[in-house]
Order: sequence, then structure tokens, then C-alpha cells
Amino acid sequence: MRWSRELLPRILVLIVLALLVYSIYPAFRRGKSKGGPGPRATIRIHLDMIGDAKRNLQESLHLPDDYWPSRAEIASAYTGKSGYVFDTVFKPSSWGEVYIVN
Repeated sequence: MRWSRELLPRILVLIVLALLVYSIYPAFRRGKSKGGPGPRATIRIHLDMIGDAKRNLQESLHLPDDYWPSRAEIASAYTGKSGYVFDTVFKPSSWGEVYIVN
């Protein structure tokens, strides 16, 4: 079977396009979580935890509604122990979010 001169360039173009799509396609897929909740759920859980810690801090110390606790105070209120660093208690997900608590 002989390849015609017009058919060979078309086949090569199709092969190059297939390799290009194969190499780019993974970039368009969603990232999979590595067990447990995904990044969005983790962020939501952390925000709920921060809200609970703020409420506990406000109720235990009888703080006014307009009081803005620091990150260290929130970490201490959530764990019940002093000396905890906020970023250790609320570890960022793979998206690397930053929590602004005030």
C-alpha cells in the first residue's frame, strides 16, 4: 500500500494535533482531592470553625459586638489553650487561601 503525497501531511497534522490535545487536556480537568473533603469544603469548614471560635471568645469574655479579636485570640479560643498559631490550627488547603478574620 502506497501513501499518496496529499495523505501523508494530513496524517502528520492529525498526529501532531492529537499529541497537543493529549498534553494540554489535563490542564482543563478539575483537581482531585486527596481523600477527605475538597478545597471548597475545607474552606467552608474553616470559616465555620473561625465563626465558632469568635462566638466562644465573645461569650466567655463578655466582649462587645464590635470587638475584633486577633488571629492568636481566635486560635486560642478554638483550641482552648493559649500559644497556638492561627495558621497551624487552620491549615490552608491546596488553594492556599488566606483568612482575614476581622
